[in-house]
Amino acid sequence: RSAFRGPPLPKPAISAPLTGGSVGSLQTGVATGIGMFNAHTFAALRNEDLSDVAWVATGTPTVTTNTDVAPDGLTTADSIEDDSGAIAEYISQAVTVASDTLTYTATVWVQCASSQQVILTLILQPTGTHKATCTTTWTKISTTAVNASLVLATLELRPTNATAANTGVASFWRPQVYQS
Repeated sequence: RSAFRGPPLPKPAISAPLTGGSVGSLQTGVATGIGMFNAHTFAALRNEDLSDVAWVATGTPTVTTNTDVAPDGLTTADSIEDDSGAIAEYISQAVTVASDTLTYTATVWVQCASSQQVILTLILQPTGTHKATCTTTWTKISTTAVNASLVLATLELRPTNATAANTGVASFWRPQVYQS
């Protein structure tokens, strides 16, 4: 039996499926409501399983699924470890985009056990790269790039700042690419 007292809420009029959204308060890790933003068609495949074959490894990063509690409060965040001091290890995915000259945005939630730099890269022409300091709090990072009429972009998730001498582990959640 519901604790809600009052008339039923009206059903929203939706003519197409919603393809984008965010969860209320993500700082506490507790969903407090649903907030919709501009509906997007997300291009990244298997964004809930970074060990899937849709993600290609460079080097031999260790990818472990469902290792951490994600911003939505569920244990669905995946960790990527670069344990080589000799080469940068990371994962990437080829993402199909329209052959246009529009701007695309890549986003991902990231968290680390201690402060370190991580890199989110969206390769179009030119490349958009965002180096961010990863902390113990979930942070959403993003980067943008303007398409030069390509039909394929590359999304990279790097758990370190990409220099060969660095190693580290970062947890990633819901990487996406969309037209912005």
